Amino acid sequence: GSLGSEGAQKPAPIASVAKVMTAYVILQGHPLKGDEEGEKITVDQKAEDESKRPDESTAPLTKGQELTQRQLLQLLMIPSGNNAARLLARWDAGSEDKFIDKMNDAAKDLGMTGSTYTDPSGLEKTTVSTATDQLKLAQAVMRNDVFRKIVDMPEVEIEGIDGKIYNNNNLLLQPGVSG
Repeated sequence: GSLGSEGAQKPAPIASVAKVMTAYVILQGHPLKGDEEGEKITVDQKAEDESKRPDESTAPLTKGQELTQRQLLQLLMIPSGNNAARLLARWDAGSEDKFIDKMNDAAKDLGMTGSTYTDPSGLEKTTVSTATDQLKLAQAVMRNDVFRKIVDMPEVEIEGIDGKIYNNNNLLLQPGVSG
């Protein structure tokens, strides 16, 4: 069905919601099926350094640590790890700038006319979108079983990382809420 909206939609900063597009682009370029873990990705110094930033949400990453694509997607979506977003971008496209181009191309392909991505994590206020555009992205990404499984997880345990990592989306604790 179609979605109605009243009045013009003004693009607004979307913060961590940008990570949904990051996950979408990664899963389009490197599809996972069922319980596949995907390629091994080695954590670089930049991702470790960023994990110590007190002013943003990050995942606890250590240089040299080997994580699978699925584990990094979990660290992207569950604790909303900005450093996981940037590491996935560098792994996928060779640089964050090239990955941002892929994010904007994907937005265009999905008909997201009010969206501009300027970083893979949404930390920059210049990453903007509209509610209608985000609905288009949500409809596309929720068709992916692996993405749905990840965002439904209230917590995750990852080998090499102490303790459980909890989903920072408190809505997940409400009965009947997914993602």
